[in-house]
Amino acid sequence: ILSRLLDAYHMQLANNNSKRSRRLVGPMWIPKPLWPAMNQLIVQPTSLGGNWTRESLEEVVAKYLQKDPEDMDDELLEEVDIIWPSWDFFALMKEKRHAVWELNQHTKAASIIRRRMNAEKKKPKRERLHVFLSSDSFAGLDRSVISRMALYETSHPLQIPFTSSSLHIKSIYRLLNLNENQSSQSSGCTEAEERFSWFMLTSACLSKGAQGKATPRRGPEEHDEMSYSNFELGVLFCSRLQEYDTDRLYVYDPQLKGCQCGSKDKNHKARLRNSTPNNPLFLDSVRKVHLPVPFKIRATSYQTDEDYDFFSATPYLHEVTDGTKGNMKLTPYGQKLARENYNKSEDIFTYRF
Repeated sequence: ILSRLLDAYHMQLANNNSKRSRRLVGPMWIPKPLWPAMNQLIVQPTSLGGNWTRESLEEVVAKYLQKDPEDMDDELLEEVDIIWPSWDFFALMKEKRHAVWELNQHTKAASIIRRRMNAEKKKPKRERLHVFLSSDSFAGLDRSVISRMALYETSHPLQIPFTSSSLHIKSIYRLLNLNENQSSQSSGCTEAEERFSWFMLTSACLSKGAQGKATPRRGPEEHDEMSYSNFELGVLFCSRLQEYDTDRLYVYDPQLKGCQCGSKDKNHKARLRNSTPNNPLFLDSVRKVHLPVPFKIRATSYQTDEDYDFFSATPYLHEVTDGTKGNMKLTPYGQKLARENYNKSEDIFTYRF
């Protein structure tokens, strides 16, 4: 399905203006003038496998970005962000949920929160938050992989209530980086904060079983294949700009009234054909559909300083067996443990001598 958006084979056919090529490929969902606007790939899982290497993650990213393996460069991972919650995030969510309960003690919302809190307490601790990454897995991840980790932060205005501090949503999406320099008050549309090439709400986490691993080519004429060990389901929301009445653009814009805004007019096709990433003339006339994503679309990296590998916050870990080995040394929690162990060793040395 994603190949209909941007695939090397379809691009080649689209560049060939013959009738046969147009019949085979049909209209591309994102027209050629807007291909350069296909921007960052974002992965937001609730489980992160510990066996990712630079090469294996690049293979998956290349498939989502529809890139030919022969055209991949050393900076491919810079085109992906992995959104992951921190320990501080869950602590803040619990505080806010309790505050909501305090304000609504005698309402239906309070009873819902109370039931969920009691149900969570009965579960084993590791199953309460539905987010899984152990310290051993994080410690062994390739440095190039953890460099793509970004903070999960709630979107504003809030898109979901604080009735639960857990995370269940898993998503993968690709942004459209359009520079809107025109607006029309008559269309009733606001300037969208973010625009999506596609957005996939899925059951798949970031593991090789769910995302697949490359199967080596068996012959010179055969294409690379991916093998999977998990069965996953998802819903894919694809923006379509094909000069049809069904054209729509998926956006993140909480100010939209209802589900859609914008309307077709007789100049829509001409506007679409003449649009570029820097001058998307079609925005006023195409229908827009707001997706209520509950987190910030463009997340802040855990590594705020490009010259250092240290993390600004500690990623949430459902299990900590050793907080001082491998990549754990880069987190505030790991550094704190290292200082405490150092001070203990200093005290023992002083006591002996």
